[in-house]
Amino acid sequence: MNRTVLTLALLVACSTAAFAQSSQTTATALEAKVRELLALTGSAGMAEQVMAQMMPALKEMAPGVPESVWDEIEKEMDVDALIDEIVPVYIAEYTEAEIDAMIAFYSTPEGRSVIQKMPGVMAQTMLIGQQWGQTAAMRVFERLQQKGYAPKS
Repeated sequence: MNRTVLTLALLVACSTAAFAQSSQTTATALEAKVRELLALTGSAGMAEQVMAQMMPALKEMAPGVPESVWDEIEKEMDVDALIDEIVPVYIAEYTEAEIDAMIAFYSTPEGRSVIQKMPGVMAQTMLIGQQWGQTAAMRVFERLQQKGYAPKS
């Protein structure tokens, strides 16, 4: 009887450990797939571009700061750390099948073309969205004035 209970306990412990190891391997494999997807889409490069565009604006806001301090700050802005924070978002939002499908698509010539064109498309659509928002806000304020309401200054 004791031997049967001991055997069952050992079997449960081994299967639990195997399941945990299998889950860890699956999680690591999924993380690797997300990192591959981010590499295919150029996410790290885009983050570096944003940082490169952001630094001159920050320097303008603090003109008396020596360049050596800015160099220090830039070294601290680790794009790999950003990617580390983004990976769990992809894992939470997308299924493994969706990640696999995106990897398959972005590995094709058409997928690479989409990635190449995306910055220009995003810039144009953001500009259109800003202009649309400004026009919409003007229409709202005109309508409010027509109805006798005045916005606060």
